[in-house]
Amino acid sequence: MENKLTKLGLKYIDNFIPAKKKAPIMKEVMELPLKKESITLFGKTHLSPRLSCFMGDKGTSYQYSKNIFLAHPWSPLLLDLKKRLNSTDLFGLDALNHFNSVLINFYADGHDYMGWHQDNEPEIDTSHGIASISLGADREIKFKNKNENIIENLLLKDGSLLLMNGYNILNWKHALPKRLKVKEPRINLTFRKINS
Repeated sequence: MENKLTKLGLKYIDNFIPAKKKAPIMKEVMELPLKKESITLFGKTHLSPRLSCFMGDKGTSYQYSKNIFLAHPWSPLLLDLKKRLNSTDLFGLDALNHFNSVLINFYADGHDYMGWHQDNEPEIDTSHGIASISLGADREIKFKNKNENIIENLLLKDGSLLLMNGYNILNWKHALPKRLKVKEPRINLTFRKINS
């Protein structure tokens, strides 16, 4: 497992969120202005297959699929999570205090999904990586190498933290496929450094 993670440019930490803190965070997220965004892919516009909300420091924004997303102010528990992530040198970069935003995705069940993509929008500072926290149902994430068409799978467990470094972001696409047998919801919190 460790060799596969290293090859992909990933670190995986199980139980990053303690059991007693999961329910309060999930409750707070469900009170946010989550909505389905209109996205344009291959010239067609449709609603995203999940609910989302973008939160961050004042003035933070990013553009995706011809939409500009302005950050909502931090909620208390997600601000605490940002501070926790920023107080630890997770990537060994000696670069603390770099996360300034989070994209929140809510998957109601296994019918909700995320297609193949890279988090490589120009505003995202890929050198600082992305920290992805999973809460709720365990779901499988897939990684596909851009050049070699190699696909790798990784199970993201409730309360886990997945760290994607710059190499991963630039060289691998990832997706969260449909899993119709999954009946429980899942929340994904992806913390990023946005250059304003």
